[in-house]
Amino acid sequence: DIGSSWTSHIRDASRLSQVSGIGMNEAELKTNTALTDFHVLDLNQNPSPKLPYPDKTFDVALCQLSIDYFVHPLELMKEASRVLRQGG
Repeated sequence: DIGSSWTSHIRDASRLSQVSGIGMNEAELKTNTALTDFHVLDLNQNPSPKLPYPDKTFDVALCQLSIDYFVHPLELMKEASRVLRQGG
């Protein structure tokens, strides 16, 4: 969940084995019950943002509502594709 916060738009996240969040506010991320783990990271600081995950980690990458706030959205989406498994 790229740009995650205090809540998530994932329905019934409890059936998923992993829901990782990237956000800027640790206190808000801690209250997001859908997340199994999170990283506090300002994705606007670097023109080539890097997600803290190895290649091909996830089946799905979400960025809901936050995309408008990213300074380098195209670069961020390219980086999101790096952490997606084939077909993701």
